[in-house]
Amino acid sequence: MDKLSGKAKSKQIRRINDQEKKAKKKLRKEAIKRANKAEKEYVQFSQGNEERVLRKRRLNVLETLILIVLSLVLVLLLCNKTFFREQYKTEKVDIDIPLLYYFTEDDGNSVTFKTLRKSDYDREFFEDYLDSLDLYNCNNLTFYYDKEKNTTIYSVDVVKDFAIKTITVNYADEGPATLCED
Repeated sequence: MDKLSGKAKSKQIRRINDQEKKAKKKLRKEAIKRANKAEKEYVQFSQGNEERVLRKRRLNVLETLILIVLSLVLVLLLCNKTFFREQYKTEKVDIDIPLLYYFTEDDGNSVTFKTLRKSDYDREFFEDYLDSLDLYNCNNLTFYYDKEKNTTIYSVDVVKDFAIKTITVNYADEGPATLCED
């Protein structure tokens, strides 16, 4: 029995070859399935990755725009005569003001500022400031005079426009001697 006939040997070899072919076929099918699955996962990953990349680009553009806008605002505020200063000073006038007042105009008799501060704070500040100056009443006119700065202030008006307050300081560059001559 140990010795198989030539037909039996060739039959056994064919059977082994058939089994090997079936195993190879099965392995190929499994490999194809794995490759297809991997390809699907890669496509899904790529699509998700593209979305992430687009989202990241949008965020980068948005961050850049915000940075540019904030930089421009900061430059505008730094260039303003009064925003980071506690005094408004020209050849004609020298007035103490709180920080964060945005200078808008000076027509020679009055100076105008804008601020986001509470109007109560503004009123209190200017009441205290005017109280620290010398009060004069002459010719039916009331005004405040600062000897050190040679500045005369007639009035301070605080007008509330929704969130922004407009502060107008009416002044003269004349002293009380000139104003009270008549």
